[in-house]
Amino acid sequence: MKINSTSLQSSMLVLLSLLGLYATPALGQRWQEEHQQLNVNRNKWKSQSIQNYQYTYQKLGPNPQNIAYPWTVIVRGGANANANDGNNNPIYWATPPTMDTFFGIIQDAIINNAQRISVGYSQQGYPTNIYIQKSNGEVYDVTISGFQSQRLRKRNLQNQRWQQEHQQLNASRNKWKSQNIQNYEYKYQKFGPNHQNIVYPWTVIVRGFNANANDGNNNPIYWASPPTMDTFFGIIQDAIINNAQRITVSYSQQGYPTNIYIQKSNGEVYDVGVSAFVSQ
Repeated sequence: MKINSTSLQSSMLVLLSLLGLYATPALGQRWQEEHQQLNVNRNKWKSQSIQNYQYTYQKLGPNPQNIAYPWTVIVRGGANANANDGNNNPIYWATPPTMDTFFGIIQDAIINNAQRISVGYSQQGYPTNIYIQKSNGEVYDVTISGFQSQRLRKRNLQNQRWQQEHQQLNASRNKWKSQNIQNYEYKYQKFGPNHQNIVYPWTVIVRGFNANANDGNNNPIYWASPPTMDTFFGIIQDAIINNAQRITVSYSQQGYPTNIYIQKSNGEVYDVGVSAFVSQ
């Protein structure tokens, strides 16, 4: 019996794949180079252990919400980010990106084989400009400028109330981190004033450092960086350090916050709910 060589080759590849002896082809050389650049610069950034910094964030392209750019973003503890918009109004309705957020966005574009990836990096390793055209045609185009690292003085906790909150935070954060959950999904609800008419709740999907979300109408949130659990821990810690007027937090059995109510010293309120958590 004559065996077709092409059929035999295909059958062998299938068999080897099932046995785990045949690897699928790697991404093209273009994305391999981008991946190498990402790893080199992310490692350079992490080696400096810069936890507190400030930068200017400019998002280019369509702006249907008429958001005033550029933002001035201030990051504390590596994960907690606050920002003022181009009119110096606080951004209370979205979580501004950190450098880890940007690294995650670039990595996600590489993994998902985006149509175009163009990234510039600073000498310190953080991205200075990112242009990504995803496979569905969606564009992410941002610049990062005016970077300043900052050294903060340690501040004593003001009273027993915040010491207790700090202990709860540490215990819950350690419980969360001990599980090493990198990929998860949850519902994000922000309460209070909603001047931008943003539709909640968001469905947030986290992959490593990268978070994506759809709003309550299932439209993608491309104009803001959805919060991760590390973001929430940072926000709570910042409230404790800065002696907020009120801090009320509940935690799940897995350690992540389920609701956060913070009234800052300037009267500003941060009120969110976290629900429908699923690890993946």
